Amino acid sequence: MENENNASSGNLYPEVGSAFSNGWEVLKKNFLPLLLVIVIMMLLGGFSPIFLSHNPFGLTFFATLFGILFLGPVNYGKNWVFLKAVRNEEVDVKDIFSVFGPHYWETVLASLLVTVIIGIGMVLIIIPGIIFACRLAFVPYLVIDKKYKAVDAISKSWEMTKGFAWTIFVMGLLSCLIALAGFILLFVGIFPAQIWISASFASMYHAVDMKSVRVIQV
Repeated sequence: MENENNASSGNLYPEVGSAFSNGWEVLKKNFLPLLLVIVIMMLLGGFSPIFLSHNPFGLTFFATLFGILFLGPVNYGKNWVFLKAVRNEEVDVKDIFSVFGPHYWETVLASLLVTVIIGIGMVLIIIPGIIFACRLAFVPYLVIDKKYKAVDAISKSWEMTKGFAWTIFVMGLLSCLIALAGFILLFVGIFPAQIWISASFASMYHAVDMKSVRVIQV
């Protein structure tokens, strides 16, 4: 397993084309379990609108609480599943709920802090929000993979994405086009589109992480 993982990492670079190419290979190799992960996430994500639409008083408290305490951490779990797939490790759908353990509150805090930081950036004429989103793209992986504290993960992500923010931004633009194309294909295409996008971003994190490891070893 380790040799297979290292071999895969040797062909993966922190570049847009390499990340999406590897993401596509991950999609083909693990399509069914990753499809189930995406379907579960979409179903869970649909609960917030249900809270809002069935609330006669228009209160958003429960929907917000559900998003902060459940959806945010589970999304980190989803990223963990995709990262394991990128590393050629066993893909287990149940791992999306692996965040509900000793490190749970760090996922809650990290998700909340990133959302607030990006939100503030968006209010500041949008551009700072885009910059923050790119520089904090690795926070979920650092929290769930390296077990970083929330604040440390934000600091580390900012450090790791130095020199790669533009690459991540371009990946975001391409992801929008892929998602749009998937939606146009009778909506069914949105599922493989989401798998490809998630696997590509996990590939980007893994490539940068491996690059950092190689630099330290040298």
